[in-house]
Amino acid sequence: MSCAIFIRSYRNDFPWLDYCLKSIAKFGSGFTETILVIPSTDLDNLKTRAFNLCDVYTVQERTIGYIDQQITKLQAHHYTECDNILFVDSDCCFFKKFTPESFLQDDRPLLLKTPYSLFKAYELETGVKQDVLHWQDITTKAVGFPVEYEYMRRIPCMYDSSTLQLIEDIYPRLPEYCCNVPDKEFSEFNFIGAIAEQYHPELYTILDT
Repeated sequence: MSCAIFIRSYRNDFPWLDYCLKSIAKFGSGFTETILVIPSTDLDNLKTRAFNLCDVYTVQERTIGYIDQQITKLQAHHYTECDNILFVDSDCCFFKKFTPESFLQDDRPLLLKTPYSLFKAYELETGVKQDVLHWQDITTKAVGFPVEYEYMRRIPCMYDSSTLQLIEDIYPRLPEYCCNVPDKEFSEFNFIGAIAEQYHPELYTILDT
């Protein structure tokens, strides 16, 4: 089973990216490749000393960066032929040894989820607003079926590449949808998690936190 590390970055995150890539090189093993995708307009700003530690690709931004980077992640399977993809953000820094198996359980990607009902109960009990509840209606609207769980429970996140391909097949106009959502109302990892559990539960070990 092969696995790629995938990072979507941009110029403001490059100072952190340098440490991220060096920590991957120092502590990571067993990965087929590390893929970095950045806006084509930011290539001249990429001065990280870890530049040679990854394969660099550029993309033409279609909308505001916050949404465009999510679209890129949804299309990560086009950059690799690996079975699994581990999504890492530029500001992640590894401090101990890790392999693809670190994110697997029973030989399947570990998909974490937490019931939105738990956040609602906590908000009612304490009066402390739970911003995470914002994503339930947004994700339900995007996927087209009720979503009862929050799936963005940690970074890095690992997914089976076939789940991303399935998303492309079922939602061919998803990039257009993302470009037109109001107020940045989209969450790629909540979207992928909901699809993974709905259509590909056999490919994951799903853990209710």
